[in-house]
Amino acid sequence: MKKINKKNLQQLSETVAVLTESEQKRFIGAAFYYSYEGNLLGFMGDSCEVRVVDAGTFYSLQYCNDDTCLFGSSNSLFYSDEQTQANVINYMAMELGLSNIYVGALYDKVGNLLYTSGGRTTHFGTSYTYPDGSVIYDHQYSYITINNVSDMFKNGNFYDIMCTLIHEQDHYENYNFYTHENVASEYYAYNVTIYNEYFEYASSEFQESIYSQYRYYQNLFYNMYY
Repeated sequence: MKKINKKNLQQLSETVAVLTESEQKRFIGAAFYYSYEGNLLGFMGDSCEVRVVDAGTFYSLQYCNDDTCLFGSSNSLFYSDEQTQANVINYMAMELGLSNIYVGALYDKVGNLLYTSGGRTTHFGTSYTYPDGSVIYDHQYSYITINNVSDMFKNGNFYDIMCTLIHEQDHYENYNFYTHENVASEYYAYNVTIYNEYFEYASSEFQESIYSQYRYYQNLFYNMYY
């Protein structure tokens, strides 16, 4: 066994990353407070929930010994108005290099509300089919919608939301009309969802749901290609 001495400890201190207080709170667990305009105000408490509060209220209460004062003076993201929801989600998405994220309810093909789907990436374009059957496709744009009636959104966990954005980002950035295949697309997106820095801190319910979907698409993927 290697002997520990003062020199070893000094070398270790120089190589190990030192987290700031905000980074420690972020990864250990604290509520994330945002203004109605969508700006991150700070961290407090022992949850990972996204909360919305007036900036003046936050700064006046942030140093209270009892953080329930601030929690009680704020709103959950789920019960905030849709514009505030969009402001906050787009601020969070900026960390990933995303912008112009839509927030709203998602429906299935027959018009029923979707509660289990956290988001969706929609692709728009035009196509022309030649007489010989060949197709020319013009992909005009794509956009991401975060589902504000979903169970994920209602729980309001910061890390769940970030993982959902990462999942949709993979669909958004890697879409190709000519090579797109839904099973492969979902398999890769769930893989990216699991292997990112936020997933470790996501809620257990969210993790279980993602693992279940990942295994489902993994089996389909390997049955199709191997």
